[in-house]
Amino acid sequence: MPTHHELQHLQQLLAEGKMTEARLYCESWIKSSPKSTLEALFQLGTAQLNLGKMKAAKSAFKKVLTLDPNCAEAHHNLAILFLRDNQKSKALEHFKRSLELNPNNDTAKHMVMALSGDQSSQSAPANYIADLFDQYADYYDAHMKEKLHYQVPGLLRNAVGRCIVNAGGFHAGRILDMGCGTGLCGIYFRDLALDLIGIDLSPKMIEKADKLGAYDSLQVMEMHDYLSQPTLEAFDVIIAGDTLVYIGDLERIFALVTSHLKLKGRFTFTTESLITTESQEEKPYFLKPTGRYTHSSSYIHAMAAKNNLTVELEESIIPREHEGKPIQGQLYVLINSDN
Repeated sequence: MPTHHELQHLQQLLAEGKMTEARLYCESWIKSSPKSTLEALFQLGTAQLNLGKMKAAKSAFKKVLTLDPNCAEAHHNLAILFLRDNQKSKALEHFKRSLELNPNNDTAKHMVMALSGDQSSQSAPANYIADLFDQYADYYDAHMKEKLHYQVPGLLRNAVGRCIVNAGGFHAGRILDMGCGTGLCGIYFRDLALDLIGIDLSPKMIEKADKLGAYDSLQVMEMHDYLSQPTLEAFDVIIAGDTLVYIGDLERIFALVTSHLKLKGRFTFTTESLITTESQEEKPYFLKPTGRYTHSSSYIHAMAAKNNLTVELEESIIPREHEGKPIQGQLYVLINSDN
């Protein structure tokens, strides 16, 4: 068993984000303390995962399972790694096993549904989103820009700019960036804001956004909870760039957005397109094997009409790529026509 000192030192390295030092410490630990191999291998896999060394992380977690086939956390992490490699059947196998060993694992539950084609889920669990982006934070910007060719922030800013010009101009005001992540949208919208607020479920993403200096305030908070605050001041613009893909049923978020949007205020967001053939019945939303939701255009229009929001602009876009292929998406700018 690892000593208290060994665990304490390793946990401190991981907490401080010193992943390279943590990896080297684990490797040394394995060599010097064979009886601690199981714990050291798991922590080595964790460090490699946080360093973006996916192949090395996968190897470490596989070795953990040879020593302890009932390690729920190792099954969970392997499932994530297999999913990133597009090995969906292996990912499903390990997510199922992780869920059997830990029935309270909301992430595994969500991904078992997504990979099995179960459409009963209305939204991704909050802790699933927080954990996903906490792991992603250190290499999020580079991965999104260089690997996935992420275009959403610029497309949203361009769309809102065109709507402003067409409406005869716009005075800077309060802007809310929901699911702000590392702040990629905040940079683009800073020029329009007197007060730019970012919220996100991931503490690590908020840390990254804070370093940009683009926001006037940042909070680690779920967006439904944030918008449910009765004393919250209304906004001129609310942004949800690549955020609604983690919610299937949009009824509540549309109602909350409308209740905190100024008259003539704008709600701008992107979705992934739900495409159905003539032989298929159109659904409002669909949970993909990626764990993200697609939405139909007719559903967005219905939600807008129900909340007295007018569709000021709708465009087909390519928000990013997935596995080297472009994702079909939609960009919307809705205006609050009757508060």
